[in-house]
Amino acid sequence: MRIIIPLLLAFSCLMPGAFAQNRSVTGKVTDAANGQPLSGVSITVKGSKTGTTTDPEGNFRLQLPSSGRTLVASFLGYGTKEAGVGSASMLNIVL
Repeated sequence: MRIIIPLLLAFSCLMPGAFAQNRSVTGKVTDAANGQPLSGVSITVKGSKTGTTTDPEGNFRLQLPSSGRTLVASFLGYGTKEAGVGSASMLNIVL
């Protein structure tokens, strides 16, 4: 009995992490003026350190934590833009 109670407590502490799931979000960032893709745009999950940058074609892929609801795109000379993700797995952003 002395062993069972500590084991149950240890497993109950690990359970919340078992239900947290990440999902993949992809997208493209383009220039509002000419529709051209923007390379090197910083894409982050608002309120976290999770992020990535766009490739030469303006594409990005990011593992969105279950708590992530908003992406922030920023690029020198363009400022920043927030975009709600919702349940989408693909998100295009225009700066």
